[in-house]
Amino acid sequence: MKQGWIQISLLLTLCHICLTQGLDNNTLFWCGGNRFWYLRNTLGWLSGDTSASYQEVSFGNTDLASVSFLHRNNYLLFGEKGAGTIFLYTDRPNVVATYAHVGTSEAIGELAVDWVNFNVYWCDSVYSWIGLQALPRDLSKISFNDKQRIIVEKSLEMPSGIAVSPHHRYIFWTDHGSKPRIERASLQGRQRRPLIWTGLQRPMAITVDPQTSTLFWIDQARATLETCNFEGEGRRVILQNVGYRLTSVAVFQDHLVFTEAKGKSINMVNKDSGVTSARMLNFTTEPVGVAVFSASLQPFTQSACDSRGCSHICVDEPSGAICLCEGGFTLAADQKTCTATTSTELWKGIIYSNHSDICSIPVTTINSHPYVEAEVTCFASGANITSIAPDVQSSAIYYSSGNSVMKKIIGGSVSIVTTTTNEVTGLVLDYATNTVIWSERSEGTLMAISTTANLRPRTLFQGLVSPADIALNSKERILYWISSSVPGRIMKGDVNGGVPSEMVGDLRKQPVRITFDRHMNRLYWTESGQVGTISADGSGKRTYPSNTIQQYTGVAVFKDYLLWAAIHPKEVKIIVSVINGDDLEARAPFSVPDMKYVTDIVAYDTDDNPAVINPCDADNGGCDQLCLPVEDTFKCYCNFGYRLQSDQKTCRSYVVQKDFFLVLDETTMRIHQVAEAGGTVHAVPILNDNNPSVVTFDIKLGKVVWYDAVRHIIKKANLDGTEEDTVISTETLTVEDMEIDPSTNNIFYTVSSPQGGGAVRVVTHDGVTTRTLRSTTENTGAITLYPRSGLLVWAEGSEIKMADMSGSGISTLSLSGLTKISDLKIDPDGTTLYVADSDGDKIYSINLQTRSQKEVRKNNQEFPVALAIKGDNLYYIARSGRSIKAIHKSTGIEKSPASDAAEFGYLISLYDYNNDDRLENNRCLGSNNDCSTLCLPTTSDRVCACADGTDLKDDRKTCVGATVCPTSMTNGALTQGCNPYPGRVCGYSCSDGYRSKFPSRISCTASGQWNISRELLCTELVVQPTSTNIGAVIGGCVATVTAVIIIIAVIIYLRRRGAGKRHPGLSATWSTEPIITVTKPEEVYEEIGSSDDTVDRYISFRKISPNAQRRNFAGGSETANPIYELNSQKKNFAGGSVTANPIYGSSSQKKNFAEGSEIANPMYGTSNRLPVPVPRPASSFTPNTRRRMMNNESPIPDYDTPRSEAGSYLDLTNYQETGPKA
Repeated sequence: MKQGWIQISLLLTLCHICLTQGLDNNTLFWCGGNRFWYLRNTLGWLSGDTSASYQEVSFGNTDLASVSFLHRNNYLLFGEKGAGTIFLYTDRPNVVATYAHVGTSEAIGELAVDWVNFNVYWCDSVYSWIGLQALPRDLSKISFNDKQRIIVEKSLEMPSGIAVSPHHRYIFWTDHGSKPRIERASLQGRQRRPLIWTGLQRPMAITVDPQTSTLFWIDQARATLETCNFEGEGRRVILQNVGYRLTSVAVFQDHLVFTEAKGKSINMVNKDSGVTSARMLNFTTEPVGVAVFSASLQPFTQSACDSRGCSHICVDEPSGAICLCEGGFTLAADQKTCTATTSTELWKGIIYSNHSDICSIPVTTINSHPYVEAEVTCFASGANITSIAPDVQSSAIYYSSGNSVMKKIIGGSVSIVTTTTNEVTGLVLDYATNTVIWSERSEGTLMAISTTANLRPRTLFQGLVSPADIALNSKERILYWISSSVPGRIMKGDVNGGVPSEMVGDLRKQPVRITFDRHMNRLYWTESGQVGTISADGSGKRTYPSNTIQQYTGVAVFKDYLLWAAIHPKEVKIIVSVINGDDLEARAPFSVPDMKYVTDIVAYDTDDNPAVINPCDADNGGCDQLCLPVEDTFKCYCNFGYRLQSDQKTCRSYVVQKDFFLVLDETTMRIHQVAEAGGTVHAVPILNDNNPSVVTFDIKLGKVVWYDAVRHIIKKANLDGTEEDTVISTETLTVEDMEIDPSTNNIFYTVSSPQGGGAVRVVTHDGVTTRTLRSTTENTGAITLYPRSGLLVWAEGSEIKMADMSGSGISTLSLSGLTKISDLKIDPDGTTLYVADSDGDKIYSINLQTRSQKEVRKNNQEFPVALAIKGDNLYYIARSGRSIKAIHKSTGIEKSPASDAAEFGYLISLYDYNNDDRLENNRCLGSNNDCSTLCLPTTSDRVCACADGTDLKDDRKTCVGATVCPTSMTNGALTQGCNPYPGRVCGYSCSDGYRSKFPSRISCTASGQWNISRELLCTELVVQPTSTNIGAVIGGCVATVTAVIIIIAVIIYLRRRGAGKRHPGLSATWSTEPIITVTKPEEVYEEIGSSDDTVDRYISFRKISPNAQRRNFAGGSETANPIYELNSQKKNFAGGSVTANPIYGSSSQKKNFAEGSEIANPMYGTSNRLPVPVPRPASSFTPNTRRRMMNNESPIPDYDTPRSEAGSYLDLTNYQETGPKA
């Protein structure tokens, strides 16, 4: 649809230097600034037979952004962001160039031509849509903006790159918004689905290889060139170079040709191997779009559209040719002809009112106004029109006319909605309830009336101070209105009425108009000479700009554009700004013919109906992470390292317990686990506000430890992200590297100062004590430990320093040729130090006994930054690399990478799980070897140490001021060797004639007191058996044991005769299934052992009488469970004793469940290791709130969830049953 008239002289002076003939087949061409170039004899240059020779074609005042072509008609197409146009260039005499589309935004993206059906597609990241326009088969019939429509708009944010495969009937595009992704749809924009949604940051350009049905795209933030097939499978990174800023890509034969902005060059890489070609073109200006004009890339075939006879647009779908209409038109019954609707001119428009008329202009005017005069359509008139409210759902406009609210059907009749006794000063439509809401300033009220029901107006608010213009936050159901008081205010209240509150106060310049952007969740208003904005949560208040000469009125949001009217003494201009977060980027204002005054401005978009709620906008569609459109609905997806659960909404990351790598991705600031076996990647779900730069692992405590480079704190958490906590703040110092001593859990780390210099420090895992081991004027870097020998090694400047882990005995380890030490690691056998030199592109090994040196790997253009060692393998990460590479640690022979996930960005930190006992130092194991605070291994012994500024006492063990628990106790004594310091555990014994009802070990708390009072530990024995009743006692015991044996024998016999029968007294089901279900919730039962000798039956029960002291296993009692007799060693399961519970035998290997032993508890049979319980459907369990699972407290005691990664059911180590609740 042609709009207005075009001022050719102001657009393109076509052209200063022109083609004298069309491009030859197989010609490389590209654009930049106001020019494009083409390479003569491209094939000869690619083969190396000829040198580069290219021709320039320049235009007038243009800024070219993208290129494409239609080979069969010899068209070159250009996207031009300066004027917001798409134009065609040809060698046809007297034509040269013509315009296909005028009025795109300045952020027009790539162009893609469907050469079979004669259509061009484009992306626009400010308008957030994908457009389609039919191309003329005869240039003499072209009319700009003719036969164009928007085909994809819903849930798009910043589409940039686009490609088309007519033979497969697909379009593909990139979106680099808040949910970066690559999507696919049919040629008319339907059957939409995401292909790639993880491991992307800023996907920009995209292209297709029609010969191999392959996609290639550029991720500008990751500096990658990547590929996958048309189903999103087989993703690979072909090229990654952190020094590049890639802007466009084209495929030709075996090559990928891409533009690189930093080097102002065009480069090539093999599309399969990723090997970079030596052929390169360098320029003085930045190339931004590239293509190869080749018939092989657009193989000609006949199209069903050739004979379909569509009046506007035709696309070829699998079902055949489909006719489409230009926006604002509808398809007639013949499915070929397009007819204008009553709102054709308002398809996507800006509506404004003056006192007497309501008119519209196309939204394309926002960008085309310097070159195309706006086409004005006035469709309603009245008296004293002050406010307007669009209704795209009904193709209508509501407006105020004096003291009446009117409704104008676009292209139809006018009707009165309601008439009031006062002038209407503000108007808004609630789409959700079809209710018109208006304000009456003189009456101080906000009123509402239904547009569908014959009801009387109702009062929402009354007693207000001069209410004026109104806006609605439809999602949160909040009204905002201007209070024209002095000073002015903006108020808010529930859409159904209630008590109002102040949103913005003390507006010295009187606010005039207000609008709410539901996409950005922000409020905008105009004042005298300025525009204000604030987020819906009350944050981010800003004002722009100030000009007291102008009167600002009206304000509207269309996509990312904010528009308002500036009334000058002699003219009215529409001011335009691009919304960028809470900031505004000014654009050139424009005038509209015959616009003398403006009372209100609104946006009208038939494709953006507020009544149609995008499911992903409402609580993210219920999705845990990503909610993305799929066809006509949506689906939930997960980020990299997570897996979608059976509810199709929840995302979970599975924890690998051992034999894994920890890596840190600098591009996403995320920590991941990589399983050594198979390389499966799992996310470590720490909070999103973290900014880790160094990561390590505490193998004894099972904690991942990292440094947050923004907040300067060392943090820790479990691998599943729980119990996230701060260890210590480093204030202004930056942590360069960390490593943990498995003997003591102490964290050794290096720091650098903003003023220069650095230090080596150690901190306890709880962050209570920090000690500086070394201060230096040089910058410190990588650090590594070998605790068994008490060895500490770190980088200081360009040197390698060695010392005891106490910081004493510092020496320098010489290594010639070092340029930058990026990492250090000691082999677990303690013999060899490995050194990564990132700038020197080498990995060295140094024998710590002989000091002999060797280059293990060198000059591979990898520039290693991180190391890890396991077995014979040396693992490393290359600078800006995304792989965990592997070589033999002695020979340097390359091995298969441990991980090569395409989703990774730039990995910068590497840790390898290693529970090798050779790393530990026995002199500091256990109770910290009598040291009150720090135990630091040395090469020959150990030393006790204190925090900076604190001295040791004369005993050389205790720090001055250290907290110490009392060492004496009533009626007993602490065991020899007890260390009475906070966090330590000591044993004790009672004097003769006394015994304890408590555990045999007590803990020293941070307050300097034992967790159990010393006076209560040992109590006097009250009753002792006498010689006269010993016989009776013995006889009674014998009788009791005999009776028990007989009962057990009968029970075993009955069970073997009738498996599956119910016990009449207990009503418990006996089964060969792993679980017995108690079905009498009003009773309490106790687990007493296995049902018989078979390992398939696990649990039996007996009824226990109510007893507050008889807590179940989950109760957490530290004392003995009385059901196990009065024996302090017989702790219940929650006690967590490392030794055996005596009721289960004397073997020290038979740990209870709380300790997590993988060895079977004898209670469950004679086998050392129990089989994993067989799957059992949840329906087979009887709900019983008295028996719950340990972790998630499920009211159903099932072992069905969660499953391990392999689909097996987890064993009792992680998810055991708690037993009955007393």
